[in-house]
Amino acid sequence: MVGQEYIPWYSWYDGHRYSGTTAKLLPQPNNARDYYNTGVMLNNSVSVSKATDNTNIRMSFGNIDQKGMIPQSSLKKNTFSTIATVEVTDRLTASLNFNYITQIVRGQFDDGYSNQTTGSFNQWFHRNLDMDIMKELKDVRTASGLMASWNHLNPSAYNPANTRPFYAGNYWYSFYKWFDLVQPVTQTDRYYGDVSLAYKVNDNLRIKATYRKQQNNIWSETKFYSDLAESGTQTTGNCPECRGYYGTSTSNSNRTNMELLVSYSKKIGDFNIAATGGTDILRETVWW
Repeated sequence: MVGQEYIPWYSWYDGHRYSGTTAKLLPQPNNARDYYNTGVMLNNSVSVSKATDNTNIRMSFGNIDQKGMIPQSSLKKNTFSTIATVEVTDRLTASLNFNYITQIVRGQFDDGYSNQTTGSFNQWFHRNLDMDIMKELKDVRTASGLMASWNHLNPSAYNPANTRPFYAGNYWYSFYKWFDLVQPVTQTDRYYGDVSLAYKVNDNLRIKATYRKQQNNIWSETKFYSDLAESGTQTTGNCPECRGYYGTSTSNSNRTNMELLVSYSKKIGDFNIAATGGTDILRETVWW
């Protein structure tokens, strides 16, 4: 690559400012790196608390909004938590600990062989590809609707009676357009916490009852647009979903604990006597 003139991939497609032009064949040493977004994360939180002679309470809310490195990828996460303690009487104390987390993750993070990001960059790739031009032309199509690809066939394969084999991508698509047409999303809702009552029978004996609960709900959805099959020549064999695919799934898990704890301690002279006993009833359900 010494700057000689050549006809780049995009020149063969009509409808944009580079149509029918030549370019200098030059290396783009940072083109794989330039493809990725700069990861930007906004992290905000607010909390309030109040304490009195017999009550202590604290509530907090947190929000994370993150732009992913891969196009169209993102994370949105909200967290809410409450911790409270109330001395109902001199002997009885009630406590609450509650946490709720919800998040939505968008993006395809497949990093395996032949995927449309690093699976190409490390194997099937051209070091002269200009990512700025590829991003600019991601929506270019032929008159028949085929998406422009940087990896279409050589000019000798052109057949005016059947132009699709020439213009369609030889498996590879625009690295940007792919993520317009492949849209996975996963939403997770989780809450967990406990409520307890602690009773001081006397200076030596204490009883505490606790109810704990944790529940996870996960929903996911994946869409592949059928445009992918129309615009690729090897896609249907390597990516069956590209014919047009929709999938969704849900899973749930629910766990509860009911605990009873009795503790005894007494000091006799130079000796400390301590004993603890209790029981825990666990119930867990998982379904999908």
